[in-house]
Amino acid sequence: RLARANVLRDPRRAAATAGALMAGVAVATAMAVTVASAAASSAANADRTLGADFTVGGRRSEAHFGGEVSAAAGRVPGVARVGRERIVPATLTAPGGRVQLKVYGAEPGFTRMTRQVYTAGSAERAVAAGELIMVDEVARNLRAGLGDTVTVQAPGGPARPLRIGAIQRAEPPGTTAGRYRAAPTVSLATLAVLAPDASDSTLYVTLAPGADAARTGAALKSALAGYPQVTVQDRTAYKAFVRHRTDGMLALVYALLAVAIVIALLGVANTLALAVTERTREIGLLRAVGLSRRGLRRTIALESVLLALFGAAEGLLLGAAWGAALPHDTLAVPWLPIIVITVAAVLAGVAAAVVPAARAARLNVLDAIAAS
Repeated sequence: RLARANVLRDPRRAAATAGALMAGVAVATAMAVTVASAAASSAANADRTLGADFTVGGRRSEAHFGGEVSAAAGRVPGVARVGRERIVPATLTAPGGRVQLKVYGAEPGFTRMTRQVYTAGSAERAVAAGELIMVDEVARNLRAGLGDTVTVQAPGGPARPLRIGAIQRAEPPGTTAGRYRAAPTVSLATLAVLAPDASDSTLYVTLAPGADAARTGAALKSALAGYPQVTVQDRTAYKAFVRHRTDGMLALVYALLAVAIVIALLGVANTLALAVTERTREIGLLRAVGLSRRGLRRTIALESVLLALFGAAEGLLLGAAWGAALPHDTLAVPWLPIIVITVAAVLAGVAAAVVPAARAARLNVLDAIAAS
């Protein structure tokens, strides 16, 4: 009760002290919610769009490999189909402007291996006819639509006018792992004309009906063991890879939280030090009527914890609201970071009270009562 009364005695000071922690916790919580939601959205997106049983890709980002890898994968017993995918940088020019982005080259049937959403035209027919599958965002920026012509040129290749044969819906931000969300798609034959030196970047492996996934996967990894630049992933490994991409962001969240706690610790300690100085006579009277040194230290520590919890609670609510307001396919609540933030706030409150509480407990009772 004493700790609560001391916090409420000067609401303006209490709010200012808790505000520093609130700001840092809010930013850290918003980032934690955003990162967790992006990971959950990416995993859900992988389940929705990945039609192949295995993917074969480079160990490094944007790594490329020769056709011998797809040939080796196609010879594995139990493999029904190996879909190749290539990617090159290109410049797209239309009456509405010019953009530079990546362009995919894919084989017919790729729509069953990477199930995307098409809002106009036929993706299969467009690839078979040597036409362009345009992402709706890029189409709007270039003011181009179904049936319009866009000139595509890759580095070192000729400029080719291509007709837009289908419109693909862009994936939401943060849900794409390995695929560029705004990249248009052409057939491998068309890409070979645009970029003759392009090589494979990803393989999508589909199993034959009745094939054992575990046995075929082991055989696929064994067949590609001689190509150390590639890695084989099933759906579970692919989603784990997606989640692994968020680890760096989570490390940044914890770094921000650490900075916020250090700032808050200094602020709370300063506030408590001022409070002890202002309440010197009151502390002496409390000690005179029976409050022990231990009870005094506990009171100041509880006051500090209340301030820290108040700031952390406000920061958690505000940060969660910020994170939830951002666009996500799947909203995820990162309970572990939230628990860590709450525990860290309590520990910060206890740590901030150590010096002021020790100073208050050392006060001479008579000298404190005599203080003005």
